Amino acid sequence: MKRRSMLSLAVAVLVLSPAALADEPRWDVLRVYQLAGGKGVAVAYPGEWQETSRTRVLEAGAPVRFVDEWGRRVEIPAAVLERAAETRTIARPRLR
Repeated sequence: MKRRSMLSLAVAVLVLSPAALADEPRWDVLRVYQLAGGKGVAVAYPGEWQETSRTRVLEAGAPVRFVDEWGRRVEIPAAVLERAAETRTIARPRLR
């Protein structure tokens, strides 16, 4: 039993160590947008990215668009935003 506890602790340390998280994106920025129906949705994205529009009120069916640190366009589709608003979760862009 003691050996199992030590193994579990070692695995937890490895999983939570900064080296293990080095490849994970950092969600530095959190913005709240208002959807066309009036609901709010929180969106997280890396701090190196830039929004392509400063508006926080989205038209019906409009995605949120960004430019990443390499100049590629990234967007969060309206369906993802709507689902996050309904479930009260944070929408994040899908990374390649």
